[in-house]
Amino acid sequence: MVKAIHWSLLKTSVRFFIKHPWQLWLTILSIALGSAVMIAVDIANESAKQSFADSVDKLSGQATHYLISSTDQGFKETLYTQLRIEWGYRDIAPVVEGKLAIKGLQYQLIGIDPFALSLLLSQQSHALNKQSWFDLLTRKNAALITGHTADLLNLSPRSKLKIRVNTIQKELAITGILNNPEQSVYDNLLITDIASAQDLLNKYGKLDRIALTLNPQQATKLSQLIPGSVRLIPSSTRSHTLEQMTAAFRTNLTAMSLLAMLVGCFLVYNTMTFSVLQRRQQFAIERMLGITGQQIFMQMLTEALLLAVLGGVSGIVLGIVLSKYLLSLVTRTIHDVYAEITTSLLHIEPVFLIKGLGLTMIAVLLATLAPAIEAARISPVSVHRVSGLEQRNQRIMPMLMFAGLLLIAFSFLLLYLFSRHLVAGFGALFILVIGYSLMMPGLIKLLLQLLGRLFAFPSTIFKLALRGISSSLSRTSLAITALAIAVSTTVGVGIMTTSFRHTLAEWLDITLQNDLYISSTNADGSKVEGNLETFWLTEVNKLSGISAISTGKTSQLQINNQSIALLVLNPGQSKSKGFHLLDGDSSRQWQRYLNGEVALISEPYAYHQQLSVGDHFQALNNEGTTVDIEVGAIFQDYSSSQGMIVVHR
Repeated sequence: MVKAIHWSLLKTSVRFFIKHPWQLWLTILSIALGSAVMIAVDIANESAKQSFADSVDKLSGQATHYLISSTDQGFKETLYTQLRIEWGYRDIAPVVEGKLAIKGLQYQLIGIDPFALSLLLSQQSHALNKQSWFDLLTRKNAALITGHTADLLNLSPRSKLKIRVNTIQKELAITGILNNPEQSVYDNLLITDIASAQDLLNKYGKLDRIALTLNPQQATKLSQLIPGSVRLIPSSTRSHTLEQMTAAFRTNLTAMSLLAMLVGCFLVYNTMTFSVLQRRQQFAIERMLGITGQQIFMQMLTEALLLAVLGGVSGIVLGIVLSKYLLSLVTRTIHDVYAEITTSLLHIEPVFLIKGLGLTMIAVLLATLAPAIEAARISPVSVHRVSGLEQRNQRIMPMLMFAGLLLIAFSFLLLYLFSRHLVAGFGALFILVIGYSLMMPGLIKLLLQLLGRLFAFPSTIFKLALRGISSSLSRTSLAITALAIAVSTTVGVGIMTTSFRHTLAEWLDITLQNDLYISSTNADGSKVEGNLETFWLTEVNKLSGISAISTGKTSQLQINNQSIALLVLNPGQSKSKGFHLLDGDSSRQWQRYLNGEVALISEPYAYHQQLSVGDHFQALNNEGTTVDIEVGAIFQDYSSSQGMIVVHR
């Protein structure tokens, strides 16, 4: 009997939404949009992280560790000989890598030892004929490419390919095509032997890394044998480093997706509240027929659950479509700001879809609780007295405003106590939004009263409009609140973006003080990278009309097992022109910098490491020796999110 009653209640719900199709579809759309944004962000974040891991590990194979230089200049290839002959490490493979440009696009060139190829590539990746490998070893500047890259560049075996390394034009001979079931991981990649790579990239006698297969005991022993200028790292370290670097960026995206879900919850709450008001007479009749308040309560939750499933499933489909476009934006941002990503494959994990659907159902059910409780309280006596709902709303309004004030105060306390914790900051932001939402009905009432007093003799239509909104605040306040949150988010992001652009423009005006800059760029000319030949400085010094010349070199400094950008700067003027110093005595500290006594650190690095002027920190130099560095001044900088250290030559 109970099941029959429950099914009958569901049929009344279906009939109601059939009679109100727009209400049904708008509710499902609001749920689907919130769910889609959340799922798309999860998929894009994970896909970008996995794509970087694929890019980093495309030549990892069976390797468990890497030997890399403490700087970006590589190390002598004699270390490879020492490893194999003197120390007896056999499962190792040398690697030389760099960037080149083909028809304006950037590609990665990797030089390997074909005899150690099984350590680096899967068996399917190097299923080539013997002639291809023989040509790779014997022909000058011979290379292997994937089938997709060959089709893109319209190449075939024995083709000639013009490339550009920095500003120098060179030529490659294509000797074979890599056919791999996962060849997209190897797209944008050209493989040569070690000698050809050293010649093409001008790295004679140098290696960038050595891949090794080591057990824990071998790794411990080797770390004691290698020189200080070389580091032994696990093959997964670079992926973990990127995950740390982009954690804040991914958290920002996740917070924005949760905000979209929050707005969707307000819309669901508003829709369910309207449906309760529209069916007050129906619920009263059900109560007279013996239906209990608990059954009506379960009827409303069942409706919400079905709507959540429909909206969630639609959100999954829409989220997958949206993630394809979002992934390109996320990977482009990571590529431009953090690290290079050469592939951008969509990785759709079932856990993200289940998580998105689960959170959607929970959010919708929570948003339906209050309307469901209201529906369960409806009695036959009060069915025609809609004013009772408004009277209850008026009674609880002061309590809601007080609760909202408490939540807002609590959010500011969280921001004060955890000012350096991003997740806590977003938590405080959400608490602030909820607190403001609780205050909205009271604020709307005060605003309506103020408008009525400011316009003492308005038109009759204006009076009716004000009274209509005031008499139905239980229904209209939620729609106004959802709109206010959406508008405030748009305005807030707009102000933030505009402010950052203005600040960045001012920083560029301060930083770019010279009239002319000469730099080496990467293969496609998009970044300053590499080293200039020494003749450039000689030729520039011969020019007339030059008042000052500054020289600089970018590198990496190892601090607490992290690589921090290092700028070795020999300024051409005695003043701190080009730096906006935020702390410290500018003239005194700049003179100490010129004397080589202190270093300048950027604001992001000082923030992350909680350093101030006069503090000291330890770093590894190029020879692997620990040096003590004193902070002379902190300067404003937007070129690196992790921070930068500037030292005198």
